[in-house]
Amino acid sequence: MAFDELANLVDSTKLHPQLQSWMAENIANSFAEAFLSSLSEIESRKKGPYKRLLTLFQEKESEVVLDIYGLLIGDNIQGIHSALVQTPLTDNQEKSYSFRNLSGNVACCLFPLFRFMQVCEKINNCGSLADIDAVIGCGIILPSSHMDFENEFEVRSDLTKTFVHNITDQSEPYQVMIGSSLFLVCNWFRELINAFGSQKSSNLKLKSLNRLNQLALIEDLLTNLSQRVLFDPIELGIVTPIGNVCSVPTLSTQDPWKSSIDENYQISIGDSQADQSFADSSVLEHTNLKKSKPRKRVSGGNSASVNSWKSYRRDMNPSVYDFVYESVLIPNLEPYSEVFSEMNISANALILIMEELRSYLDVDKVDNIPKIQIGDWSVLRGILLSSKTADSKSIHSFSLKVLSIRAFDYLFQFSQRFEADSNSILLIQFLQSILYVSKVDLPNLENNGTITSNQPYEDSVRALGKISGNFLKSKESSFQKTEIEFLIKLFIESNYEQPHIVMGELVNVVLAEYGDVESNSENDFHTLNNETASIYIKSIFVSLSTQFSILPGRKNDDKIKVLYELCRIFQMILFQGKRLSDLKGVLTTCLRFGHHCIDIFTKKVLPYLELVFMEHKEDIVTSLICLQKATRTLQIFCGHSKVVRDLRLTKIVPMVRRSLEAVILRVKFLLKNNNILSTFEIGVLKHRSIDGEEVSSQIPLINSSPDESHKRSHSSESESESDAVSADDESS
Repeated sequence: MAFDELANLVDSTKLHPQLQSWMAENIANSFAEAFLSSLSEIESRKKGPYKRLLTLFQEKESEVVLDIYGLLIGDNIQGIHSALVQTPLTDNQEKSYSFRNLSGNVACCLFPLFRFMQVCEKINNCGSLADIDAVIGCGIILPSSHMDFENEFEVRSDLTKTFVHNITDQSEPYQVMIGSSLFLVCNWFRELINAFGSQKSSNLKLKSLNRLNQLALIEDLLTNLSQRVLFDPIELGIVTPIGNVCSVPTLSTQDPWKSSIDENYQISIGDSQADQSFADSSVLEHTNLKKSKPRKRVSGGNSASVNSWKSYRRDMNPSVYDFVYESVLIPNLEPYSEVFSEMNISANALILIMEELRSYLDVDKVDNIPKIQIGDWSVLRGILLSSKTADSKSIHSFSLKVLSIRAFDYLFQFSQRFEADSNSILLIQFLQSILYVSKVDLPNLENNGTITSNQPYEDSVRALGKISGNFLKSKESSFQKTEIEFLIKLFIESNYEQPHIVMGELVNVVLAEYGDVESNSENDFHTLNNETASIYIKSIFVSLSTQFSILPGRKNDDKIKVLYELCRIFQMILFQGKRLSDLKGVLTTCLRFGHHCIDIFTKKVLPYLELVFMEHKEDIVTSLICLQKATRTLQIFCGHSKVVRDLRLTKIVPMVRRSLEAVILRVKFLLKNNNILSTFEIGVLKHRSIDGEEVSSQIPLINSSPDESHKRSHSSESESESDAVSADDESS
């Protein structure tokens, strides 16, 4: 942390020329002495017990290597300590060095010291890093994915997906070691890109772009690995708990994971004490003890450790976006090939830039994207220029809407190249961000119900909905629950003029056929399973609430027809919830969001129906019948909560019942004012179980004889019929 603070200070303060020269020379020497080695030096030490992998080099003839594996096991702790602190370690200190929890590993100093060094070099050499450009292409030494007790080197020009797959059968502590190594490489590449990406040399720009392509691959590998093994960089002591480390402050909001750490936390190299060394085979058992520690959980059922490492990545400078201008975007570029000879950017690297861009713009939700200013149009122009879909002469005459649609059309082709995982979500979010820009001048959909015809925009919305549906139907997907919810929302909104049609398909076909063993349709939504059923139901409820809310403001003449469709969907989604009530979270979701729908119907829809009731009496009565059936199902859910004694349900029941009473009284008032109250028979709400059996309003019936159960079942059926709201139209 001290080196990062020094780098910020030096970068923002004018120093004496002699001090600048001294710092540039001594810091560069200290960094090289501490962290850079030759292959022969590493072979001579032979401290590590496992096979090593030399990889990710850009120049095969280069002797300079960075021994990440050696940093973790303390291979050269004496040399590093002497270079950084200028005093040697005692024998006891050297023997006690380890990977101790929260003690701090010397690897923490690698990135801040390099940043400090490159800042000093730039100041001393008018922005040039020619004197230290050897580090951009140096090789990396990692532990081999094969846990062989052989002190030899495996050489591989680049990493592939098999690197992570090969360690699946290894012990969890060894997988943690692999993850720690990849995390260090991730941050190392980020610092290299920050330093050399803005250099004028075309050769250095090419090498920086190659590092960006490799970085995207490594982060993808680390994401896959972190889904199988608990991995927390701050807990392992291989990262400093800091936020932004860019020379120029970014707009990104500090991650809550970072902010939860004490900012005054300090790393002490000389006090790195522990019981065992990672170089010792027994440390694997020591590391395995971490598994029993309680871990925080995040919403959606995913372990916080899956993505917590992302909070501790070194921030990228905004200069990384220059690659959009200077590279060629090729959708099918293979990211595992050797060093690229041209300025080509891989698909994964493009996704990484999009993720960084969204963070830089401080965008948490697409709906909250600020209006893009004129000065920020350069991002869209850069996409069109790099894709050669526009020339530099005519591009400045394009309006913001034209720029957005053209950029969307070009980038959309990438979506068909991605697998059903988080990377595809980032691409879709970026496309949605661009599409939002093109909508700036259009009327507000939520206020007016419909929008002025804009064919390019409409086509783009449908395209996003179609690709979202394809991802939802993918047989091999690795989406998180929040990502599935995001895709369902886009899929429903793809028909933004009549979203109830899509909702009806999801309820009456997708959910209705779920669990049918005979169903083998190509249109099956394979992301729908026992764990995600509540997510599907929640997403439909949210969209249903939105449509109820905007119904009175629709400009067209089919409001009453749409009302019936929405009420019918409300009835059927609760019916499907009852059918799938054994699945986790389904009943809770139905009660919570069903209550929300009832409230919106009472406050927004019923006042409108009072104005137009006599004009559309029969159609409105038909819609109210569907609504009443939905309320009866909600009441059954409330009664069932007493049977199962689920606290999550019982906490919601009181407000649900208040909403049910309110809507019933409001409907009764509407019918009475229009002199057709006799059309309906409104009975007293009964407390019933999920199977329709009446239960006590205070204490659930537990012990009963078979005869009593049979009588109660017969009685409940007859009472259920009397509770139903019947209408003359329905009987006919």
